[in-house]
Amino acid sequence: MRRIVFALALVALLGGGFFLWLRYGARSPDTFPADALHEYLPTDTAAVVVFDLRALRDRGALDTPLGKALRDSLTGEETGLPFALLGVEPARDLDVVRLAFMPKHHGQPLVMLRGRFDRANFKVGPGQLEELRQDGFRLYRHKETGRDATLALAGDTLVVCLDRPPVVAALRHAAGKERSEVKGERLKKMLDEVDRKRALWFAADLAKLGKPPELPFEAQLRPLWDETATLSGGVAWEAGLRTEALFVAPSEANAARLEVHLQGVAKVATALVLVPSLAEYEKVFLRIFANAEVSQRGSEVTLRSRVGL
Repeated sequence: MRRIVFALALVALLGGGFFLWLRYGARSPDTFPADALHEYLPTDTAAVVVFDLRALRDRGALDTPLGKALRDSLTGEETGLPFALLGVEPARDLDVVRLAFMPKHHGQPLVMLRGRFDRANFKVGPGQLEELRQDGFRLYRHKETGRDATLALAGDTLVVCLDRPPVVAALRHAAGKERSEVKGERLKKMLDEVDRKRALWFAADLAKLGKPPELPFEAQLRPLWDETATLSGGVAWEAGLRTEALFVAPSEANAARLEVHLQGVAKVATALVLVPSLAEYEKVFLRIFANAEVSQRGSEVTLRSRVGL
């Protein structure tokens, strides 16, 4: 009887060990579920911007002048994303672009590109990508003038950042080694409420993110940080562009100043849109503000705009 009990115990032990090996040991650290990072955001995220390129591509929107400008701005060489070395055609292979901005990494967002990537097509070697390992994960380093980016592939998502720790943290989350959850209550509330079906949507805790050291269009954009605590909204790309943005200010006084400022921006945009040397997509961008209706209610300021294409 004792031999039978011993044999059963041995079988159970070996079977349990084999299961654990299949669950944790057999899987390569480079093997992740396809959707491992679909909802991922770093814990200290202060702002999120998401572009649904697949929806725009399916509608043919990326073939319009504004669509081409958007695509080029996201995938051009100035972004530092080495698509040629990844064997990827951005207009064809990218579905979603998600940017996560963190206070500690101002100007260095974590870029998450969802699409069709094949590690076998990555070009590794001198003057190309450099392959390396950290925490058991496979990383790629891309160096060019003034940039030193870290890249990694987890499922169908390529993660890129100029700072390596956020990339490694994303891989640890994808591998189930640690779970990441956004800490900021204000951002979590906005993420629950924002319309994610839009072609472009955003949510930002500007008070947590802090003011960037430099801004394009300084005079027009700096007051947004001075008078706004949070910003959320998006752009629906249908027959035209339908934009809606909700600014929540620290007080009604801040909101009143912000409303006046945004109304002034609309007037400036109305004048600039007549400049003949502007590209068509630049005119469309200005028309978003020129056509804007701005209204204040308490500590909230809403901007709504419709632009035909």
